[in-house]
Amino acid sequence: MVLSIFDNIYLYLSNKYNKIVRNHALIWIFVLLIVLYFGYAFYCTSRGYTFSGIANFFNGGVSIGCYK
Repeated sequence: MVLSIFDNIYLYLSNKYNKIVRNHALIWIFVLLIVLYFGYAFYCTSRGYTFSGIANFFNGGVSIGCYK
């Protein structure tokens, strides 16, 4: 009896906030990408390179923003 009450509450809340939880996951993925971007920029500049922020996939390889 008590477990069914908690199950009902859990189902009610998970159905009510399902879209919000999905949006939070997308926001956290976006935040992670931004942190990685700035982390890579810091890495490039600390090694003496310049960081342009442009990804180049077409000229015979992949170079992402670090140039000497």
